[in-house]
Amino acid sequence: MKAKYVALCIVIILLLLALFTLFQSPGLRNTQSDIYISYSQFLVEIDAGKVRDVLFRGYSKIHGTFKDDRGTFQIYVPNDPTLIPRLYGKGVTITTQPLQDDIPWFVSLVMSWLPFIALIWFIIHRTRRPKS
Repeated sequence: MKAKYVALCIVIILLLLALFTLFQSPGLRNTQSDIYISYSQFLVEIDAGKVRDVLFRGYSKIHGTFKDDRGTFQIYVPNDPTLIPRLYGKGVTITTQPLQDDIPWFVSLVMSWLPFIALIWFIIHRTRRPKS
């Protein structure tokens, strides 16, 4: 009975953490105003001076804003060593962010320690002698 209670508490805590994470960072998810453009179209927009700023997330994902009122865009780019100088030459504001920032610290802590805690709980539960 006690093991079922502990398992239920762990599941409830994990669900609450997932819900908290879902509502904590709504800005990290895609919004409906993001449009996807091709890489060649992205280069044309840069050369025309229509890109205001870009945010590199990891190595290949870029979020950006147009200078006119078209809103924001999202694009996956190949490994292009000429991209950064091209952006810099057109006065585009460049921001970078690692992919690890998407995961809150407590979720990564729970996910890294959860297997160890489960293993210790299993060992204690299996080695415990039944009451006589």
